[in-house]
Amino acid sequence: MYVHTVQLSKMKTWKSVSVSCVIVATLFITIECSWLEHLDLAHGLKTAGDNLPALAKKEGEEKLVEALTRTHLTDTLSGTGPFTLFGPNDESFGRLPDAIIHYLKQNVTAMAEVLKYHVIAGKSVYSSQLSNNLLVDSYFGPKIRINIYNNGAIITASGRRVIKANVNASNGVLHEIEGMMLPPVGDIVQTLSVKGLMRKIFLTFLKAVAATDLKKTLKGKGPLTVFAPTSKAFKKLDPAFLDKLLKNKTELQSVLEYHVVAAAAYSVGLSEGTVKTLNGQTLKIDIDPVFEEITVNNARIEYPDITTTNGVIHVIDTVLIPPMSMSQSIYDAVDNRLKYKPLFEILRPFTLFGPTNSAFNKIPKWVLKYLSKNITALGNLLKYHVASGAVLSNQLKNNQLVPSLNGQNIRINIYKNGKVITASGASVVKADVEASNGVLHEIDSVMMPPFGNIVQTAKAVRKLFILVQLVRYGGLTSALSADGPFTLFAPTNSAFLKLGYKTLVKLLLNKDQLIDILKYHVIPDVYFSAGLSSGDVDTLNGKSVKIAVNSKGVMVNNAKVLFADLNTNNGVIHIIDKVLLPPKTNLIGRSRNFKIVTGNENSNILNALRLR
Repeated sequence: MYVHTVQLSKMKTWKSVSVSCVIVATLFITIECSWLEHLDLAHGLKTAGDNLPALAKKEGEEKLVEALTRTHLTDTLSGTGPFTLFGPNDESFGRLPDAIIHYLKQNVTAMAEVLKYHVIAGKSVYSSQLSNNLLVDSYFGPKIRINIYNNGAIITASGRRVIKANVNASNGVLHEIEGMMLPPVGDIVQTLSVKGLMRKIFLTFLKAVAATDLKKTLKGKGPLTVFAPTSKAFKKLDPAFLDKLLKNKTELQSVLEYHVVAAAAYSVGLSEGTVKTLNGQTLKIDIDPVFEEITVNNARIEYPDITTTNGVIHVIDTVLIPPMSMSQSIYDAVDNRLKYKPLFEILRPFTLFGPTNSAFNKIPKWVLKYLSKNITALGNLLKYHVASGAVLSNQLKNNQLVPSLNGQNIRINIYKNGKVITASGASVVKADVEASNGVLHEIDSVMMPPFGNIVQTAKAVRKLFILVQLVRYGGLTSALSADGPFTLFAPTNSAFLKLGYKTLVKLLLNKDQLIDILKYHVIPDVYFSAGLSSGDVDTLNGKSVKIAVNSKGVMVNNAKVLFADLNTNNGVIHIIDKVLLPPKTNLIGRSRNFKIVTGNENSNILNALRLR
């Protein structure tokens, strides 16, 4: 979608009308040949003998030539020059709505001023001489802002893409552009503040800016990009939250700065990914190539590319709330992150363990795909993040079980003398964000509801088949299915196979030793990864394992944690790549008893070993 905002105010004829017109036109055009194919950095494209108007006509820019003729600029641009002309192609004129076309046809002087804004007088400026954020005086007066994106693959002039560069004329050079360049009327604040439609659209945003120190920044040199929410966008916010936000200058400043990027990022220069804002946090940019629609976090850009003297404005339909905003209401947190507002009409007050935006990025793609197709599972997951009543962090205790809205318990753990709080293994990164309807605790991971107890969960993991069979054979199923809490370091099937087939058979011959080894994998407490630190931890068999935590991960003795924090009803499972053997372990057994071991009681284990 190409959107042009024409600001008509009071100085010259172009600024003679005290209203602004927002022009929206949708274009689906395939550019068959990019400007790069025509580019000769040293000499441009040679078209000897033609002056700029004649060259524009030869290049097929008939509507531009017609406009130059009507405004009596043909003679000027046929003169000695030299001139640089950013010439809009014919499609550019077609994008303008009838009301603007009619106005420009009736006001020849205004049309001339718009066209003069497309001209640099006194020099031939080739693309090789352009640099990012270069400001060049136009023939009309206001400066043309040059931007270079995508390592030079995209060049824009006041936001309009150069699709064919360096076409030489006898009196200058022509750069063909996609779209009309409309002269700026002032800085960002001045542009949003023009009397009439513009001021009405952005009244709430302007009032918020005026209440903070951001106004000075938005009137500064820049360059800046502002994602400006309309007054209608502000009305989407919970009234109590908005009132509280407007009264908190510090928080309001942070929220407003989250709408500003310290660069001139026109829509053609935006790409999928993240951009850093003035408040230090990032926005996520998504682009729909089919409908040419751009979203910023959960906000849609309704009108892009309003050029100002110090940057560009993109109009958005939703207020952007920083992920760590102190005063964001729970209702809006769920709307922005969990996308499941209806459940919050069920109960008030409540406690929300709200995953940050980055937390959702940690979820495996196959899980996201499953949840997107299973609304019941998605609802169950979201309800697991909500508890009845407003529970502050000072009311939480280690191993406290907090009933969630889906009926399962959220396990609270407190580690490192209270410095680390986890909810079902997810670290609380910001606690006690109070709202009118409860309290929000920001967490760094999405909490996955437990599948069952430790044994039931391990049974569901194919890689833990041998462990489950050994636990059953050792008579520990009931113990590990009890209330606990427990932490199980669970060796994979491959880990057991590393011991060797004969060693495992000997181990089966000595059940006491097997039980001793299995208990050495269990800690009688819950240690999610956030609570692990380097040192010794006692196990169920009375001996300790050595934990080592560093930037590469977690080691338990000589075993590496492959997958951490598998949440269960009675604790947590960490999957490891080696079997842990207690100190001075001597695996003993008698090979002549092999026939006894291969009986029905152990057939599952041995068949599994033979197949692997």
